[in-house]
Amino acid sequence: MQYAAIVKGLGHLLLWSGPKIEPEDITTAIRTEFCPSEAGKTSTLNMLTGAVLPSAGSAFLGGFDVVQEQRKVRRLLGFCPQHDALLDRLTVREHLELFGRIKGIPNHAIKELCDQMMQDLSLSPHVDKLAMTLSGGNKRKLSLAIALMASPPLVFLDEPSTGVDPAARRLMWHVISAVSTMRRESTVILTTHNMEEAEALCSRVGIMVGGRLRCFGSNQRLKARFGQGYQLEARLCAATLGECESFVREMMLPDRLDATAVAEQCTAAGKPDRAALICQGCEEGYVVYDSLSREGSISALHFAEWWLFEDSALKLNQYLAQHFPGTVALERPDSVGDCWSKKSGVQGIGVRSFLSRFFWNSGMKSRHES
Repeated sequence: MQYAAIVKGLGHLLLWSGPKIEPEDITTAIRTEFCPSEAGKTSTLNMLTGAVLPSAGSAFLGGFDVVQEQRKVRRLLGFCPQHDALLDRLTVREHLELFGRIKGIPNHAIKELCDQMMQDLSLSPHVDKLAMTLSGGNKRKLSLAIALMASPPLVFLDEPSTGVDPAARRLMWHVISAVSTMRRESTVILTTHNMEEAEALCSRVGIMVGGRLRCFGSNQRLKARFGQGYQLEARLCAATLGECESFVREMMLPDRLDATAVAEQCTAAGKPDRAALICQGCEEGYVVYDSLSREGSISALHFAEWWLFEDSALKLNQYLAQHFPGTVALERPDSVGDCWSKKSGVQGIGVRSFLSRFFWNSGMKSRHES
């Protein structure tokens, strides 16, 4: 399988005087015929284009490392930035001719290509106007035309239709679709706030929240999974050291427990089924499984922390089952403290109020999305 873009654990850390969300651990791969999609989108594109160096992770565009092989990467790219980077004293035609020559278009072909691009984007009436005199919509169209010049293998479009009137937006969509889908000349990676735009242009859509790529898939898959009911994300706090020590004393645990002792403690605590969670591939008990696999045993305090967290997760599931019948778990990430659930057609108290009540009574903190 050939991929136009591969991103692994990409992240960027900034020293900032106020709140600032940056991309965190983004991992994905984009096939050459697919094009995916306010938290960290522009920063991610800046790292992929080499404008900003990532603090961690790696990314490959067309097989080239974006840090080690920037010159080769940039030869593959067409880029429409979020804010127009135009030269005020150049006309529309001069912009296209300049960037066409930079991209290596032969002199005998450049005039015809520029004329075709201006015709496609309805820029022909403005051919001799200076960039500084263009309207906001025409500036966006010119930026798009520059990005698409010479049909680069990979095109990044950072909110290309922002501030454009509906008619011009539809025109831009048609041009982008022709390049990426009809003629299959370029792989287009697009960022947008407009879900209609994402649905119209993209075969694959990624949604970023808080600097993280939270979901990635086709439009239909995302609609089927997230398009109904409430989506609830709950993060449970780990038990305190005092709570863990109290549990160890109450259960009279030794300093360390091997696999046999863990199974015996689960049975002694009246929950023998919990021992079945401690296996490879089971997220609920992976923390214990990993320690037993690497060290042959787990400390009593770590076992207590895991046990008390599972008790908290069980309380959450029981609360959801009682107050929101039909709720189902979507996923349980590896990181301790994360749980996901979904409910279609929720009736009664809202997600916000039930979270506050549940976590308040349990002495926990929470964060939620609906």
